[in-house]
Amino acid sequence: MANPFIKYYKAEFTGIFHTRERASLPFHHFSEIEWEQLKITQVETIEPYDSWEHQTSNSWYRKKMKPNKNWFQSRQWVSRWPKLITQKDFPWIRSVKWQFPVSRKRTHLIIPLNEQFQLQEELHEVVLKRIQLIDHGKEWFGGMREAKGIIYFQIHLQPEKPKSIPAAAVPLATTIQETITPAVENAPSVTNLWSINQDLDTSSAIAPIQQPLTMSPKGNRKWRWFMLIWLLLCLWKFPVLFVPSLIIFGAIAFYRYFRKACLGLLASLFIFGLAGFLLFQYLPKSQDDKRTTDKKDGTIKILPPKKTDGNDLLTEKQVDWWDFFSNFYQVSYNTSSLSFFDSEQFHAQAVQEISTNSSVAFFTELYQKLESNDASKLDSLVELFKNRIEEKQLSPIKSAEMVTTFIQEIPYFLVHDLDCKTAVATSNSDFMTQYHSENKPCLPNIPGGVQSPYEFVHNLKGDCDTRSLLAFTILKKLGISASVWVSETYGHSIVGVGLPVGAGSYKEINGVKHYATELTAKGFRLGMISPENQNMSNWDITLFYNR
Repeated sequence: MANPFIKYYKAEFTGIFHTRERASLPFHHFSEIEWEQLKITQVETIEPYDSWEHQTSNSWYRKKMKPNKNWFQSRQWVSRWPKLITQKDFPWIRSVKWQFPVSRKRTHLIIPLNEQFQLQEELHEVVLKRIQLIDHGKEWFGGMREAKGIIYFQIHLQPEKPKSIPAAAVPLATTIQETITPAVENAPSVTNLWSINQDLDTSSAIAPIQQPLTMSPKGNRKWRWFMLIWLLLCLWKFPVLFVPSLIIFGAIAFYRYFRKACLGLLASLFIFGLAGFLLFQYLPKSQDDKRTTDKKDGTIKILPPKKTDGNDLLTEKQVDWWDFFSNFYQVSYNTSSLSFFDSEQFHAQAVQEISTNSSVAFFTELYQKLESNDASKLDSLVELFKNRIEEKQLSPIKSAEMVTTFIQEIPYFLVHDLDCKTAVATSNSDFMTQYHSENKPCLPNIPGGVQSPYEFVHNLKGDCDTRSLLAFTILKKLGISASVWVSETYGHSIVGVGLPVGAGSYKEINGVKHYATELTAKGFRLGMISPENQNMSNWDITLFYNR
């Protein structure tokens, strides 16, 4: 005797599949394929069938299949991106660039009832027969093919206690279409749409109507727009909330996609929380608050000079430091006294040759001369930085912060072109007066009040423009866009780094954003300078290099 709680159906289908067989065959073993998409149409009720008898060499069988809920939203998505796929019936095939199967955990099963609703009932004893390839020679991206055929399936009903018959009783339907079509014509709401899941109690002349199958109206995408607007608002006004919001929204989306109830939500929160932690650790943080970042202190050692056979003195320096990504660095390099004296002599001569009344023009010309003369002398030191970049697989931003934190680690020395007392007496700078009143160190009688790059790496004594010039020279040799800024208003100099830092103070130079970076103290990341120096109109560019 047939089970009254099982309904048997036959329908037509079209679908997309990929095969697990790797060999190039003129035919397919359909029992060995996996369906990515199935659209079922022309559904009709049939007599009970035996799924085993229907399985032939040209068939495919699954014990259970469950439809998806997002077909209508997917169709809207496809209409916006028609170039990505060739058929709107298969919306989850994402991109023609994919060269591998995009198999989901289950087939994306679509059973449209009309333009607004689709069936959401689980299918049992599913048999696909008379499978024929559409455009036999045509292969989709990822090795996928399109096919059509006949499908047999069952729907298992869940009987419930009889309910009172509505005033307008709905007669029993023999097919899905017969059930849905009158409802759509006569009723404006979902509650008036009845399904095949009806009570089979024969004691009444008219069987009482059971709860309908789950019907899915056109999806509401307001929550997606809310998330997008909120994330953009965070980027604009509340950057500190951006990553936490991204983690939470990502977890919700992950949960909605896989539908794994509470356990899936907890798992997705853990996954996205871990991803957020890694983002905080390895990506540059927002610099909008302009607060310095604490990091570990390093050490600097200058060993006693050693004589060479060529009447030279080599001095070894050892510098240990950390960057803002908790990377530890150590470099040991030698400088030559003869090379130092050569840079000193060139430096003094260069200052004498410059004749201009503008301080910005003076320093522009002086910096160019000093950088050009000393660049080749820094090759051995730059090679050490290149080795560290290769060893640690550093990105350009991390490489730039390796250089800036190296220079920030070197103790600050105020550099004067006169002796220190005369410099204080002739200066109107409150900073200089306060600095010397605290008996802090200075380097007197340096032409132009700035050291050349090689002079600085030799004696490790320098102030703002000395540091900026060294940073510019190293970054340029590493192939990183950089610039040297000076300000008469602030009496200060900083370095600009032409990388996509994303936040902070910057000036655009020939289409490249150069982010200002303070080098005279620790804790300043790319794009960070002191709050009192943030008026970009008070800064002039003396040197720049764009890769």
